[in-house]
Amino acid sequence: MTSDQQQSFVGRFTEMCQADARVVAAFLGGSHAAGTADAYSDLDVYAIIDDEAYDGFFAERRAFMRGLGEPLFLEDFNAFGFDMLNFQYVGGVEGELALARASRFTHIHGGPFTPLVDKQGVLAEVVFPWYRPTPAEQGENLHGLIFWFWRDMSVFIKAMGRGQFWYAYGQVERARVRCVNLARLSVDFTEGAEGYEKLEAAVPGERLRSLQATFCLLERAALFEAAGRLLRCYEELAVPLAAAHGVIYPADLARQVSGRLERLRLGQSDTTVEGTPHPAGG
Repeated sequence: MTSDQQQSFVGRFTEMCQADARVVAAFLGGSHAAGTADAYSDLDVYAIIDDEAYDGFFAERRAFMRGLGEPLFLEDFNAFGFDMLNFQYVGGVEGELALARASRFTHIHGGPFTPLVDKQGVLAEVVFPWYRPTPAEQGENLHGLIFWFWRDMSVFIKAMGRGQFWYAYGQVERARVRCVNLARLSVDFTEGAEGYEKLEAAVPGERLRSLQATFCLLERAALFEAAGRLLRCYEELAVPLAAAHGVIYPADLARQVSGRLERLRLGQSDTTVEGTPHPAGG
């Protein structure tokens, strides 16, 4: 479902790309191209630029976007490895513009698309593959999730021992996101998505309810309860995933950190190794 304002924006974008000699092609992607857009969907637009003109166009990218209306938010974003601008205009139209050179552009999008401008026929038979991490990349990702969870728990212990509940809450959040990503991998090991985005569609409700129970108040007892619930969620996810994908599960590390957490919960002094005090400044 595309609003009248969005349709008007796409029309202006198409006209500007058609008039700009530097633009080789342009297209619409995302949910609007896939036919799954709703009233909350933003716009994903793409411009393919002549190689020799790319640097000049990029330098003037903000001026190009201001030609489409009055932006209230216009910021660069390149976390995906290519140039993007996030935008929001007066009136509410928002979304992303991705840019690429004509010699290489299939990496900037995945899935269906709607051509808007194609001056040289570069979009005629193109396929934009969905991003899927390699098995080796997923193995490294899984290894990191499994091991760094215990680092999060160690920092949680430090924060709780010092009475720094805000800091401790932040570590609960970090550990929860790692469990969310483990839950994603337990459903689809080839998935490249991370974090909370579209999580309801990726993970069964039962697993989400277990993670939901780890949200808590900023209080000592509640934080310890949330950490304990996270440990159980983590173990239910990490142990079988490690076994299935050849990742060594850090059983000794798990026992050590879990023991420290339990001793602190019971009001006993924290130790990093049995009988060795945890450094107060660590």
